[in-house]
Amino acid sequence: MSQALPTHSSAGVAACLLVHGQPSYAEAARVAVESLLADTDFEVFVAHGPGPVASWPDHPRLRRQALPAEAPEGPRAQRFLKKFEALSCCLQQCAARWI
Repeated sequence: MSQALPTHSSAGVAACLLVHGQPSYAEAARVAVESLLADTDFEVFVAHGPGPVASWPDHPRLRRQALPAEAPEGPRAQRFLKKFEALSCCLQQCAARWI
């Protein structure tokens, strides 16, 4: 038995996406964002690295945040740590109860 996904209005849900790396990742993220906006009532937060950005849809539930580039001399784990930076930004900008 399947249950319907909670909605933003009733459950306070936000989807948090981190996009960095290859330019094709930004295009794939844009498609995912459009799907989330069309098929859910979730707030959608996208943290993205520098470089080419997808043409994000103009939507009141979409929030975006550019993250600084990785430092060449930075720690080896910096790409992994970007996930936590993205979640921190999402928590600051979204009022959702669940991420």
